[in-house]
Amino acid sequence: MKICELLIEEQTLSLPKLLKDIGRFNNLIMNIKYGKPLYLADGTPVIIKPSEGEALIKLHKSGELEVKGQRLGLTAKNGTVYPLSSFLKTSDYGGQAIPPGQEKTSPLTKEGLKLKPSEVGLAEKNIVAGNLGKVLAVNTILQSSDIGKIVINLAKEISAGKSPVLSQGLDSKAVAAINDNAGEYLGVWALIKGISEFPNRDKFLKWLNAPLESLTLFFPSKQNTAIADSYALIDPASGHQINISSKGRAGGAPPSITGLKIPDIIRKKKQYAGALAFMDIIQSKKLQLGIADTIAQPFYVMNMIAKINPKVIPSKFNKFLPFSPEIVTMANSSVAKKAPLPNKYSSLWNDIEFSKDSTDGGKMIHAVKVAVKDIINAGGVPNFEAAVLEILDYNFIQQYTTIKKNVMTFQTQWPAKVDGRITVEIKSGATDPTKGSFSFKLHFG
Repeated sequence: MKICELLIEEQTLSLPKLLKDIGRFNNLIMNIKYGKPLYLADGTPVIIKPSEGEALIKLHKSGELEVKGQRLGLTAKNGTVYPLSSFLKTSDYGGQAIPPGQEKTSPLTKEGLKLKPSEVGLAEKNIVAGNLGKVLAVNTILQSSDIGKIVINLAKEISAGKSPVLSQGLDSKAVAAINDNAGEYLGVWALIKGISEFPNRDKFLKWLNAPLESLTLFFPSKQNTAIADSYALIDPASGHQINISSKGRAGGAPPSITGLKIPDIIRKKKQYAGALAFMDIIQSKKLQLGIADTIAQPFYVMNMIAKINPKVIPSKFNKFLPFSPEIVTMANSSVAKKAPLPNKYSSLWNDIEFSKDSTDGGKMIHAVKVAVKDIINAGGVPNFEAAVLEILDYNFIQQYTTIKKNVMTFQTQWPAKVDGRITVEIKSGATDPTKGSFSFKLHFG
């Protein structure tokens, strides 16, 4: 790994933009690892030494990558060192650059290139994982186009346990559509059928405690959360959810706290005790009989924080802690009956502005929720962020699809290495304090 001067252009790779969306950085690592070329501005393909990928990972983990910044260079297999900005910012890295010589128009219609789950009728449906191959084989939208028929044949080869081979003569636009769009479900099918390179498969299945074929797959119609292209429910009854990124993308909002499965290996780590206590409260059912969990949760979480780290509690709460079940009942009754609370409790919310139709109970609940959110986001629950990131690693799969010399290969990474900043979020206000549980958000950049 050498350091070079590099020219920053909109059409070429930029380290800050790669790191802003960690999925683009992951794509670079995987392309280097599996010998997928990077392209110079004149269209020349360059194969980077696989060891450069490992070097990038080490630099990123140590924090040195950001320090080296725009002087980063990559060494090709022939020994030539290229500045990062030498390479075109293609779709793998969030760009639209097309290498010269690959711009030719596809013989397939524009409509025929629509292969995303939402474009072929897979979205917003619950699909038994073991049936995905059959679902693709009888998909009328795929059957109606030439490229769709190619995708069906690829799925059939996966069903037969083979690495699928693309037809000869497909141009780059068609290949890209198959890799990036159809790959969202072909990659999942390869994972289910066991032909994806998956070093930790046995450990994953032990953690999952269920056959892959028994999962319920769900492809969202819109990518409001870029961290996942599809979801797999471990157990629909419990809501435990595996997020699957079929192209290594990351960012946006991870699953809700209630949808995370906490592995035993995490529970054994004493440094995560407070973080897990918070999650257990959020995941528990019927905290207090007859009261919505979303109303009771903030009071119980505040009690937990006061027990493990009392110095972070705002002083206005101290004389009321620990909150008793009677206080929770009183707040709930105030919301239901639109009744006032004793004046002494107003000190909890008199520094917050509310709309006129907010009840005293709603104000109190909201004040506690906001305080809990601010305490956790300020680090008041030790190691909360580290715990969530590590739990996410187990609840998130990175699924890669690579097309090389017309052969599709698949790679699976689990536990994933999700990185970023975690914050706790709330959606409810004083007028409707029952709306939404605590959730969290994963930030990149």
